[in-house]
Amino acid sequence: MSTAPAITVLELTPVECASPFQAFCVPDLAFPLSGEVRRPIVDLVKRLLAAAEKIGLTTPALWLDTQQLHQDGGSKVYGSHARQWSPAMGFCFDPSEAAPRKLRFDDLLNMEYGTQPKLADRSCIFVSNVQQSFAAYEVMGGRGVANLLCFREADTLAAAQRYMQHTQKTLKRYMAEGEFQNFKYYFPLLTSGSVAQASAQQLSEWLAEADLYLRESPETKELVIVGGRSLEHLLETAGLQRTGYGEVSPWALHLPQQTETGEIQ
Repeated sequence: MSTAPAITVLELTPVECASPFQAFCVPDLAFPLSGEVRRPIVDLVKRLLAAAEKIGLTTPALWLDTQQLHQDGGSKVYGSHARQWSPAMGFCFDPSEAAPRKLRFDDLLNMEYGTQPKLADRSCIFVSNVQQSFAAYEVMGGRGVANLLCFREADTLAAAQRYMQHTQKTLKRYMAEGEFQNFKYYFPLLTSGSVAQASAQQLSEWLAEADLYLRESPETKELVIVGGRSLEHLLETAGLQRTGYGEVSPWALHLPQQTETGEIQ
């Protein structure tokens, strides 16, 4: 006797942000994700990326935050694909926090006992072989390292290169004086909190021509989704359903739960 498949429901929680931007998050995600949690999150992101292309945005460009790359064998997985992905190194940081600078001796002296030093030296890897971006995300997604942008023009690589040049003029100045000045680009690590507190001008500066921003945030344990305009058409195209009323309401994706072998239960 057959039974109906178990359903996993992923809810996108609205994040208050300045118009015309719109943002959501999927909270309570402890990266790196376990297999049973990773599959629906990766599926959600893949649906959003496919929907973005359907509504006229580029295929994705992928940046990898290296802070958690060593966890759960991520460095080894990355190393086995690095040559194919043509990595380009840069710097990533939260633009809403204090200006990044190197750790000083007095920082260690002033630390509370039992706490870990906060290191601002955080490198980022751009997958410059953009034809591999989607495949690279399938491998690295769910580890707390993936950051994806989709742009408004047809040429993904040209748009990504222009974006990185833009960050040289805008985000580089967020560094403390004389610190971290020699990187080819600077990538913003946004959270639902930083998005909610940012002005439209700041979001425009951080995202530039990117119309869709997706980030796995290990610090805040969430998937962050930011659109340069209303995301309603994107979410509908991706197969999500609105679960509330009003302009700002949650959306949900219903997914069949799968076994380790990919069979639907």
